[in-house]
Amino acid sequence: MNRCLFLMCAVALVGASAQSGTLIAGSVRDQLGHPIVGARIESAGRPGPEILGQTDAEGTFAFEASGVKAVEIRCAFCQPERVRVASDGTVVAIVRRYVAVAADAPTPEDIASLPYGSAESTLSLAPFVVLSDSHAVVPGPQLSDRGASTESGLLVDNGVPNYDIVAGVSPFYTTPSHDTTDVSVRRVRDAYRYGDVAGGGTFAISGDGQVQPVIALFGGDRALRLGLANQTVSGSTAYSGDPFDRRSRLDAMANWERGDTAESASFSAASGLHTSGSGDAIASSFSSARVEIDRREPIDLHAALTADRGDYAISSSLYPASAAWSDVDARVSVGSNAPIAPFATFVIRQSSGWYGSAGTGGPQLSTTLGQAQSVAGVQLRGRRLEATAAYGLNHVQYNGVYPSEQPSTTAASDAIVAFTYRPSSSWTFDASLGTSYRLPTFLELYGSNPDAVLSIDRDRTLEATLQYSNNRRLRTQITALHRRTNGFDAGSVSSLGAMIAWQFAPKLAVRAWALRVMPDLRTSSPLLRFGVDPQRASVGSTWVTYDNDGAFRIDAIWRRDVLDWAPNPHLDASVSGRLSANMRWYAASHSRNGTRYSDIGLRW
Repeated sequence: MNRCLFLMCAVALVGASAQSGTLIAGSVRDQLGHPIVGARIESAGRPGPEILGQTDAEGTFAFEASGVKAVEIRCAFCQPERVRVASDGTVVAIVRRYVAVAADAPTPEDIASLPYGSAESTLSLAPFVVLSDSHAVVPGPQLSDRGASTESGLLVDNGVPNYDIVAGVSPFYTTPSHDTTDVSVRRVRDAYRYGDVAGGGTFAISGDGQVQPVIALFGGDRALRLGLANQTVSGSTAYSGDPFDRRSRLDAMANWERGDTAESASFSAASGLHTSGSGDAIASSFSSARVEIDRREPIDLHAALTADRGDYAISSSLYPASAAWSDVDARVSVGSNAPIAPFATFVIRQSSGWYGSAGTGGPQLSTTLGQAQSVAGVQLRGRRLEATAAYGLNHVQYNGVYPSEQPSTTAASDAIVAFTYRPSSSWTFDASLGTSYRLPTFLELYGSNPDAVLSIDRDRTLEATLQYSNNRRLRTQITALHRRTNGFDAGSVSSLGAMIAWQFAPKLAVRAWALRVMPDLRTSSPLLRFGVDPQRASVGSTWVTYDNDGAFRIDAIWRRDVLDWAPNPHLDASVSGRLSANMRWYAASHSRNGTRYSDIGLRW
């Protein structure tokens, strides 16, 4: 860590007043160089320590004090650190943060060392994210929060909602291995933020053009990623291939700021070819363009315009087919950072697509879907209590298969009442009661009957999570979810799970979770839908990490996913080490879709 850089920042904060000795300023970062937000700065060496200040979003602080020779740095999931105050009033502190306990999902540093290149395998290490894969090429890998949805939740790929409205085929087939550098998960309680599909959870992935290339030189999972960037423009290209899979992708982004307004424009194009063990194959592509505007003052304002297109062709003796779709999505969100903050979102989305089956008597259809969505709500932010109440209404119109057919319209709504209560610094209780919906794919609605009456899945979900943490090396949770569904599907889904994250030594951590999913669903009418109906299953993972401050790292993971909703347990592992300041060696072995891969390579 460059101590001089921090000192320069601190001296700039101190200014001319530093000479009087009444102003103390500094910076707090963790062992990875990330700023620590909300760290408490306490007086040290006094009978009754007092809180002198707190770090901001940049990890910096400044306060006036007299006679302070040393300070104590304290933050959640950190090892307390005592630091002397320099003669010029500056403080530079590097604290050890137990990231394995603090993080809710794999961090970018985790992702760079994990044995997985696939985004879905990485995302499903987050507690209670269910990964369901299939031997057949369709529907492919699917993710859901606590198994709440019969179909996959929503994938947000570099800010772009990516899902197949035609037939619900997996969106992960065009994501190259080792191209994802960051992930995040939103639970079912946040379905109102998007609407359709998000009732199964929202899973965000991104690739950073400033991340160094990743190269797998040998092994079954070969990959190459190159990235270039400056302060305004970034770009990356990625390729991966194995005996059953080839994928490539190109990304470009530009960012600029004007006062309190940040603007960006991005473009992405990707393609993939996946072959199953039986010889069936799916060739797919997905491309998008997006423009965004964010403004923080005087109110939060976010506006985005997105256009995307996807297609695929399935080579199979059972269901040879091809499909294509395109979307145009315009949305505006406004909000406030006040303790009681109202917010609203307005969305217009137009989708069109076609599906053609080469099988005898197979469906041939083409249609469009229009959506107009409005969401309004309020958030309460307090020290012990946070609460959200929101209601969203979506006007939906399917234009049918035949030109003379009258459009089918309906209203789909979602609502949420959720709260987080912290009775003490160690205990947190989250609960929500909400409704959500899932619109039928074109194949579900028209595949077996072009004159079908429009019906949608409407859900009512109750979920709760209790968490205990000592705010240092231990965090545990138990969670429960119950959902009632009516529409194309009818019945219920229940799940119960527990997790623990324990940094039982400064360099050794274990993260484990287990979930029992209990679906009891039936289809109200014959549907053309890929895959196997969800079954009762137990899923989870145990992830052990040894990290010698980046010099040498081992990750060992035992996990249990489902493959065609049958148990799919496997053991995966990776090792990596530092060769130089900017280069690391890497070796891994992992199982995906029943096939074992072993890789060795370099990262720099």
